[in-house]
Amino acid sequence: MKYIQKYYYILTGLISFAFYLTTIAPSVIQIDTGELAAVQCTLGIAHPTGYPLFTMLGYIFSLVPLPFSKIFQMNLLAAVYCAVAVSVFTFTAKLVLDNLNAFQFVLRSKQNSRKKKKDSNKIVQPVKTSSIELSDTYKIISAIFGGLFLALSKTFWFQSTSVEVYSLHLLLITVIILVLIKAFTLSNEAKSISKYWLFFAITLALGFSNHMTTLLIIPGVTYLYFVKNGFSSKSIKQIIFMLLIFFPVLLLIYSYLPIRASQNPVMNWGNPINWERIIRHISGQQYQVWLFSSTEAAAKQFNYFVGNLHKEFSISLIVAIAGLIVSFIYARKFFIFNIIVFLSTVLYSINYDINDIDSYFLLAYVSLAFFAVFGIVQLILFLVKYKIIIIVPISILAVFLGLQFYSSYDDVNQKNNYTYEDYTLSLLNTLPKNSIVFSYQWDYFISASYYFQ
Repeated sequence: MKYIQKYYYILTGLISFAFYLTTIAPSVIQIDTGELAAVQCTLGIAHPTGYPLFTMLGYIFSLVPLPFSKIFQMNLLAAVYCAVAVSVFTFTAKLVLDNLNAFQFVLRSKQNSRKKKKDSNKIVQPVKTSSIELSDTYKIISAIFGGLFLALSKTFWFQSTSVEVYSLHLLLITVIILVLIKAFTLSNEAKSISKYWLFFAITLALGFSNHMTTLLIIPGVTYLYFVKNGFSSKSIKQIIFMLLIFFPVLLLIYSYLPIRASQNPVMNWGNPINWERIIRHISGQQYQVWLFSSTEAAAKQFNYFVGNLHKEFSISLIVAIAGLIVSFIYARKFFIFNIIVFLSTVLYSINYDINDIDSYFLLAYVSLAFFAVFGIVQLILFLVKYKIIIIVPISILAVFLGLQFYSSYDDVNQKNNYTYEDYTLSLLNTLPKNSIVFSYQWDYFISASYYFQ
């Protein structure tokens, strides 16, 4: 038990990884897997926005001598990213529960306000909003199950099955949230520049160097930052220092694109060797035609999101909805942060008219998982209040988790999926040498063909 209390977040990640090992694809699957695997293995240039950090980390991992096919090895890396993301999420959830007071608004009673007017020299005592007392065991149980609810949500789990930028994106976004919470709870307001906020700037730059949808967390970050630091010359000065760190780190990583493109790699999408091509590549200009295209498209994507939500968490969604109310009562600042992140993610994503939209909702699912942590807390406290032993709420949560596993498994399982490899090779093997192929089948053939050529 002592080791579980100390390494609970590592344990949660390992459990998640064990689940992921049962569903990893043995080869390429649909959409970008083949192209991204080829880019990583050859240290090339991926489709916009380039994903330089993803590419470089993948290339390094591809050099590790493992007894697997290269494509399986790269798919395995995606599972590692997702499992570590679950560990980081679990640790962050416990950190939030450890610092509930930091996320409460402080109110002043009317009586104290009148006293302050009469005697300005007297110290006015703040009156805090509702609070709860949680044992460390309850916090750990809540964090573990919250992490597992996220780990087994359908779209999150699917990112662990094959090469995709979203697996690393999930790891980086959970790290960003962790460092943000640390900065919010641990930074010293007396200091003009906090090391925690400066470190946050570095993690944010890493996030942007992998996927530009890191932008979706900025509204929530802005809220927590100014709630913590206020609008003052000191807080603005700190932002300037953060930007002085953020942009050099971001530019350093993105400099990979022109440097590597100038060496003519085998995979060289867009050949970003000058400013015009670099900007076009990083901004994803060719995909902007599908952004904010029409209200009809937004309505279609919104209906898809709402209709698919129960499939993501199964019955565990009830826990998340309950946790939304609980977090509002006991950690209102964190509730507002989560709501802002959830809404910014959904509002942006529904305005992107593409078929494979699920991954763009991932940050919203992370927010729901944080709400689920609070729902779990309330369930435990409710049952313990009536002298029910702790094994009962654990058993209930385990049943919820089992139902979620059952609901998601068939949809995410790729362990025997050779369809795209077989289809691609059957086409390539029938072609004469040095043939030129014209095709619009990106999802099923072109992407996979980049890996097999």
